[in-house]
Amino acid sequence: MTDEPGLVGVRAAALVTCLVAIGLVGWVAFVRRSQPMEASDRWMLLVAFLVLGPLAYVLNAGLAISGATSVAFCNSCHVMNAYVADLDNPDSEHLAAQHLSAPVDRRSPVLHLSFRLRALR
Repeated sequence: MTDEPGLVGVRAAALVTCLVAIGLVGWVAFVRRSQPMEASDRWMLLVAFLVLGPLAYVLNAGLAISGATSVAFCNSCHVMNAYVADLDNPDSEHLAAQHLSAPVDRRSPVLHLSFRLRALR
């Protein structure tokens, strides 16, 4: 997984969010242990479960999706090894190999459309 500048911050935010949520739940469950539960304990649990939990989930889902966009990720599955090897073949007629061999500035929606039209012929 590449460490793009924006992803480093997202990764740190996801980790901090998870740790704070776990810390709040642990604090209420093991340290405070007040019977009956005080209002401040309820608010801490509310923040941990309904705010920080979903936020951590969304941040981690974004990291997973961004990590799944690399060729190395695809090559990590043994079924995909042949397809990734085909990407490196400059003589391949497959769309993925032609797309990867195109210069980065030419990988645009127009290029994708031309590949699709060529494939329809």
